Amino acid sequence: LRQETILPGFKNSQMLCVVDSIDLEELSILNPTGIHYNDGFLVFPSIQGRQELQLLDMMENKVHTLQIVGDGPDEVQSYQVVRSDEFSHCIHLTDINSGKILELNLDSLREGVILRPYMSGYTPDRRRVFNSFENENYMFFNGIFEDGRFLSFHKKSRNSVFYDTFPENENTESLSPIMKSIVFNGTMMAGNEQHLATAFYGMIDFFQIEENGVLAPLANNYYFFPEFNANRGNGVAVSFSSENKEGFRDIRSGGDSVYLLFSNKNFKEDGYGALECPYLLSYDWLGNPKDEYLLEKPLYAFSLSDNKLYGLSREVEPKVYIYELPE
Repeated sequence: LRQETILPGFKNSQMLCVVDSIDLEELSILNPTGIHYNDGFLVFPSIQGRQELQLLDMMENKVHTLQIVGDGPDEVQSYQVVRSDEFSHCIHLTDINSGKILELNLDSLREGVILRPYMSGYTPDRRRVFNSFENENYMFFNGIFEDGRFLSFHKKSRNSVFYDTFPENENTESLSPIMKSIVFNGTMMAGNEQHLATAFYGMIDFFQIEENGVLAPLANNYYFFPEFNANRGNGVAVSFSSENKEGFRDIRSGGDSVYLLFSNKNFKEDGYGALECPYLLSYDWLGNPKDEYLLEKPLYAFSLSDNKLYGLSREVEPKVYIYELPE
């Protein structure tokens, strides 16, 4: 056990060793920017080249490559995969610009019946959304909103509710809601049927999901705010300092824990190496630190299935490193 921890509150730090790996280059999965586990598939989005969506069926060791970027009704201009707690056999994708929501049925894909996603609807008022999470009843989005930080959307009733409170410090308190939403539009989220957790640089928030979709704050851990400059002229933009620690880079929930990748590096000193996270941290839903793991191979992104962690590494060529979390 390492006694020194990267953040306060953790009792100790222990090494987590790789138990297996997947060479993505051998499978012609070349430019993944994220990794999602769902129903026996590893799902890899890309923002490079033709921006294919690639799915590795681990039951059959077969790769499906879907060309989904275009101008058609069942295509998107740019997309994000909606994170889920594996409540169904479907994956949803959101188009950042148009508000389209596409659906891909994994059972049909495995059976070879439907080989493409299809449009299942739009975000409320076709709002521009970025990161998102869904459980059985709700989708939660962050994006450029005038109404608040997060949008809660009920799938059946199509009612929407905003959670309007942002983290505040001396650099944010004078900003308009729309500017705050631009600052925080990189916020990541994960959860389950009752909870939502969000992460941004050095900040984590924990929420209870109420019956009407309202987010009730449970706790927050604000280790550090990032330094940024907000341009309020004609070209509204926010730029972040290259000296910021990258902090929390990915988040997932599993059982009674929230897991996050953490990088203590910055772009000024480490370039893109700052995105490779050597630490995995876990918390309970009340925000209490639980376990800190030092990863044998640093990760860029990850996903969970029970006690298995599938981590995306881009140190040299893209690989998936598989870890087993202690029971």
